[in-house]
Amino acid sequence: MLADNFNVDHSTKGLHKKNRIVFHHDNARLHVEQLFAECIANKDWELLQYPPYSPTEAPTHYHINRQANKVYVDFDNLVADVKAWTATSKNREFFVRGIDRLPSKWEAVIEVVHVKYS
Repeated sequence: MLADNFNVDHSTKGLHKKNRIVFHHDNARLHVEQLFAECIANKDWELLQYPPYSPTEAPTHYHINRQANKVYVDFDNLVADVKAWTATSKNREFFVRGIDRLPSKWEAVIEVVHVKYS
């Protein structure tokens, strides 16, 4: 099972939230099956639920469309442009900053969903 490949001992790091493993998935069938959910729970990982839809663009759409402003009719052209964009125009710090901003972006999505459905 995929989750078994992530045997990480984080028990010695304490309970500080930054040091805990948070698993985020995309609601793919495999990820929402009971066996997979039990495996995540048994590892004492926090499961960050994925909203049924995003009220804003997906992160990949945001970055790709913001940079290219293109409409692709051929998947191969899209893949080639994304590979070229990640290989040439962005350095490591760009991606590190994006990953570091994920918690605040996620909180913004949760707030929008909470307000809309409350």
